[in-house]
Amino acid sequence: MRSSYYKWLNRNPSNRQLENEDLAEKIKDMYKKHNGILGSRRMRIFINREYKTNYNHKRIRRIMKILGISSIIRRKRNCCTVRSPKEQAAENIINRDFTANTYNEKWLTDVTEFKYGTDKKAYLSAILDLGDKHIAAWVLGHNNNNELVFRILIWLLKPIRKCIRYFIAIEDLNIQVQNLLQSSKRQV
Repeated sequence: MRSSYYKWLNRNPSNRQLENEDLAEKIKDMYKKHNGILGSRRMRIFINREYKTNYNHKRIRRIMKILGISSIIRRKRNCCTVRSPKEQAAENIINRDFTANTYNEKWLTDVTEFKYGTDKKAYLSAILDLGDKHIAAWVLGHNNNNELVFRILIWLLKPIRKCIRYFIAIEDLNIQVQNLLQSSKRQV
């Protein structure tokens, strides 16, 4: 009985154990490389792709559990936008008629939020021309404010300012749109 214990104590590591130790190092490197966002299934995909291996997700999960590594889960925050009482919504001129006969007749705008990294956000503001259903212009920023939309509108209005009779910005305020149009007329 005692001889079996000493034989086990002084044994050489098996090929499987050496492979698991190598895999553990690969998992640690991949975890640091992707800032801790990979779970066991995506970790398997990235490791098998990069090292041209064929590890099972259960083996990756087991080793990640031994290492104490788990993916960072970003929780959704339940919050809503609260308007200040002095602001009023713009009048709905389009009335869900999303068709246009010519270019630059109707434009739509929207701001989309993208999350990247663990706590960073980027905002994409795009203007869609309903005449030919293409994105007329877009801008990417780190703040979700009206300046993001106005920056792209002023840039887009410069070459075609004299052709446009009126302009509609959905989900924007009438006062700010009027100020934008007045400031763009002053710049002519």
